[in-house]
Amino acid sequence: MGRYFPEVIALLAEVAAPRFVIDGELVIELDGRLAFDALQMRLHPADSRIRKLAATTPARLILFDVLVAPVGTVLIEWPLRERRKTLETFMKKAAVPKKLVLSPCTSDRDKAERWLTAAGSGATDGVIAKRLNDVYAPGERTMIKVKRLRTADCVVGGFRYESKSRQVGSLREDDGKAVRAPLPTLRGLVHQTWARCSKEEHNMTLNPSGRCCDKVIRATYSVG
Repeated sequence: MGRYFPEVIALLAEVAAPRFVIDGELVIELDGRLAFDALQMRLHPADSRIRKLAATTPARLILFDVLVAPVGTVLIEWPLRERRKTLETFMKKAAVPKKLVLSPCTSDRDKAERWLTAAGSGATDGVIAKRLNDVYAPGERTMIKVKRLRTADCVVGGFRYESKSRQVGSLREDDGKAVRAPLPTLRGLVHQTWARCSKEEHNMTLNPSGRCCDKVIRATYSVG
């Protein structure tokens, strides 16, 4: 990934430490919000394009763990609380505002809940919960990501299957016109909800053109 984020490689090269292994996350902020699309744009074959983006939309590296301390001590088997202390000491000298930063953490539940309440405004999309006595477990998902969920009641007025397929081909508006557009998310919603519906909920209806729409269903779903 270093090829796609040359500004981060240059930043880490300037850290005054003989050696270190850290764990963190790359983010790019646009207009006060973290932009995942901006990260994806870095995966470009042209070196000139990458360097232009590195200058106009520089990435930020947020650190949340350390595996090897600057003195060479391997910390993988250390509990998180001790690794965190080492990381905080390391970042007192290594931190660069808005470029190389330390992820905030707390053991105060009320503070964590306030962070979660504020999630979704662009700065974060949730909070991560980790056990303080856990060792570093490469390749294992030992933490819990807590995200805010928003719910919405959605009504699919009617849809037709594609020819010789069980894929949703089109939706139908009140005037009977077919809505034909890429609908991967809605297709998944329709099929998931259809699988949960009872026989009584599998209603049939006529649209204004007099042709029978295949199904009418009502769905409630959650989005992160």
